[in-house]
Amino acid sequence: FYGEGTWTSDSVDGLVLTQDFPLGDWLASFDAYYGKWERIETDGNTLRFDIAEISGALGFYAWLESPSGQLRVGVGANRFEVEGGVNLAPGVTDAEETRYFSLQVGEQPWRLRFEISRRDFTGGYWQASYGELVFRASETWQFAALYDVGHLFFEVPFFATFDDPIEELFALSATYSWSESLKFKLEHHWAETYGQIEDRTISIFFEEPEDVSLLIASIAWSF
Repeated sequence: FYGEGTWTSDSVDGLVLTQDFPLGDWLASFDAYYGKWERIETDGNTLRFDIAEISGALGFYAWLESPSGQLRVGVGANRFEVEGGVNLAPGVTDAEETRYFSLQVGEQPWRLRFEISRRDFTGGYWQASYGELVFRASETWQFAALYDVGHLFFEVPFFATFDDPIEELFALSATYSWSESLKFKLEHHWAETYGQIEDRTISIFFEEPEDVSLLIASIAWSF
């Protein structure tokens, strides 16, 4: 759902206005921004990287949280101009619009989170969403389940149209905490994806997605 180093930015070169205000016992916050940034883009098949220049960006986020903290709702939107990157020819500028929705319910021992975003651009749109359920069984054990899907609609005039999930993933995990600073995590991922598979490029127009299974064990130590 969130780009990890690509297709995203954590800052804006411009102006940001932030306002927090109470609504009875509820807490609301609002952020509006205008400016520009650079976005690292990657082609999901070839893993080619390039820099896109984002300019004239205008957007906002709004959050509403219940007094107990057990309910948190957020919405957001932005619009900006893009030049460069992996998809646009040199000198070509495109306009993009993105809308976001976020919902988190519960705190302990159960927590459910759902988020969805849609990014519209010339020729199509990218819609990403996920649902995550976390259960803390005790001070030492935590379990989680995740469903994640990215849907792409992309039309190449006089050639072909793609309108399907480009990646669909389901994951389960168990985390054991020896202490606050030492944790062990075991997770399993199942996915259907058009992403790069063992250095082989998959055509979204002519091939079916690959089935992928990952088992990951990790130890985290913080101090």
